[in-house]
Amino acid sequence: MGKNPFRGSADETLTPAILKGRIAFYSNWIKELPEDIQILDIAEPNPISQSLQEKYRLNIVNTEGDLNFADWTPIEQFQCVFCFEVIEHLQNPLFFLKELRKRMVPEGQLFLTCPKATFRLLQMPDHFNEMDEYRLRTVFDIARDFEIVEFGETGSNYPWFIFWRGYRPLLRALFQKSFYLKAIAK
Repeated sequence: MGKNPFRGSADETLTPAILKGRIAFYSNWIKELPEDIQILDIAEPNPISQSLQEKYRLNIVNTEGDLNFADWTPIEQFQCVFCFEVIEHLQNPLFFLKELRKRMVPEGQLFLTCPKATFRLLQMPDHFNEMDEYRLRTVFDIARDFEIVEFGETGSNYPWFIFWRGYRPLLRALFQKSFYLKAIAK
């Protein structure tokens, strides 16, 4: 099997300032979680999950394997799942959601973030798909395994100086938005 050119890495673009911004954003969700909950983070171990684990003393388990196929691990069920900036890298988000549901208990919580679709010039080369609100909600509707209970849009959580590195980063600062959602497994 060849290397997937759409598989990103959190380590590639994560500066300390970006890490701080993301941790602050995710903290709003984490504060409402019960203590001693085991959390599945849809990512290999990375600075974000490690920082969240240390700051909030969370029990985080990371995934291994290619999320485009059914053989990723772990296969046990979790009460809570973090899926931060992942779905845009996948070739089949619907298949992924169906597989993800198998790894969640009924009433389990899914916290997901992803970039909002924008014009082609601003899309990242490792994003296979960026969805608008209609398409993101439609994927969840078709999956029929989750109920979205919170949905919103936010600007970039990157510090301003990140965007002065060139033309595209500056345009991203002006136009790039992200979606965030909380869904409950049915």
